[in-house]
Amino acid sequence: MQDMYNNITGSEYLTGGIDVFGKVTGYFGSVEERKSAQIQADALIAQGKSQVEVARIMQQTKLLELEALKSGVGAGTKAGNKTLYIALGIGGVVVLGVVIFAVTRKKA
Repeated sequence: MQDMYNNITGSEYLTGGIDVFGKVTGYFGSVEERKSAQIQADALIAQGKSQVEVARIMQQTKLLELEALKSGVGAGTKAGNKTLYIALGIGGVVVLGVVIFAVTRKKA
């Protein structure tokens, strides 16, 4: 039994140490890859949510335009244009606010 331990060379110890080191670094590398993938997924989710919000605001703006056109048909063009411009101004400010919020938001 004692002879078996005496026959192990330094290169075998070195090979064993390198194997253990490789396995440990591989594990920690995979943990970091998972964290990085999760951060990227969260960023894509946030980007998708902001795009959906912008699309919803644009839809509301179009609905306001439609309402303005409907109300302006019977009342004359000045009242319809005034309502349309107010709706477009509000919609533009809201869209601009969402874009600024999405761009300046601190990323994780």
